[in-house]
Amino acid sequence: MLPPAAKIALVAGAFALFLGYGAANLIDANALPDAPPPPIAAQPAALAPASAAPAPRLREVSIPVGARGQYFTEVEVNRRAVRMLVDTGATGVAISAATAERLGLSYVGEPVMLSTAGGAAKGARVKLDLVAVGGIELRAVDAFVLPKDAGDVNLLGMSFLGRLAGVEEKNGALVLRQ
Repeated sequence: MLPPAAKIALVAGAFALFLGYGAANLIDANALPDAPPPPIAAQPAALAPASAAPAPRLREVSIPVGARGQYFTEVEVNRRAVRMLVDTGATGVAISAATAERLGLSYVGEPVMLSTAGGAAKGARVKLDLVAVGGIELRAVDAFVLPKDAGDVNLLGMSFLGRLAGVEEKNGALVLRQ
C-alpha cells in the first residue's frame, strides 16, 4: 500500500502527463514549483469560415455602336435570327408584321394601342418563347407585333433589357449583362 503523499504524487504526475506538463513540475506534492508551469501547447487556429462560393460570372454581350450612333444586333427569336435595333426607350420588344409572319407567330387577339415614332398604331401582344443575344437568353418575353404599315423595324426594348442585370454604354459599345 502506498503512503498518501505517494498517492497524491502519482495522481498529480498522471494528471500532469495527461495535460502535457512535465511530470517533474508536479511530482512533489509538498511544494509548489517556483516557476509557472510551461504553457499549454498552442491550440490549433480556429478554422477560417468557409469563404462564400465565388459569385457566378455575369454573361456579357458587347454591341458596337453603328455609323449613326445606333445599336443594331442579331437577336435569336424562337431560334430564328432577327436583326433588331436596341432601344432603351421602347417599352417592349417590337416585331414588324413581316418578321412575325416569317417567324410563324400567332398574334390574333384584342388589338392594343401602341405609341410609335410614327404616331399611334394598333398592334398585337405576343409572348416570345426565347429571345437571345449572344450568350444571354431569356424565356417568355413579352412583345408587340407592329401593324403592316409601321415598316420593317424590329426593336429590342425594355421587356427584354429590363430583365437583365445591367445595360451600359462603355467604350463605344452597349454592354448587356445577365
